[in-house]
Amino acid sequence: MGGTTDERGNESSEVVRLDVATGLWDEMASWTTLEEEAEHFRFCELCEIRGNLYVTGVSVRRYTIATNAWIELAALPDFRPGHRTCAVGGTMYVLGGRSYDTRSHVSTWHDSVLKYDMPRDSWTEVCPMPSAREGFGACVIGECIYVCGGEKEHFVFGTPEFPTATMF
Repeated sequence: MGGTTDERGNESSEVVRLDVATGLWDEMASWTTLEEEAEHFRFCELCEIRGNLYVTGVSVRRYTIATNAWIELAALPDFRPGHRTCAVGGTMYVLGGRSYDTRSHVSTWHDSVLKYDMPRDSWTEVCPMPSAREGFGACVIGECIYVCGGEKEHFVFGTPEFPTATMF
């Protein structure tokens, strides 16, 4: 989904799906026609909740398979490349990442964990991770989110932290 498509770094809003039973790829509905949005989704994350696909990046969108259509949801508080998105018990969480202020040229690494409230279409901050980071691995087992690796400034994390968050 999205990302760069050639050696010149041109952006794509392409969404494709692999049918593992047949080994065939299908093209799905594009999530945007705006080139400036496509650029920011090179850093997107995906998760599945109740048969719908959610993408987080510069904006947040939900894809409904039955209708092959996207709708825009409440945006994250700030654009944070390197974040991770996980679903626990039907709730979406966005962890960490890094934001960059183009005026001051200052990067901010986040330890925050954001929880998406579907009925209210809003984000709230819940307990932070033990350390700020971007580009880390994250997965869900049961009702816990596990994270490991990643980096902050020039420090690369080498020790996994288990568990870092539980269901809220």
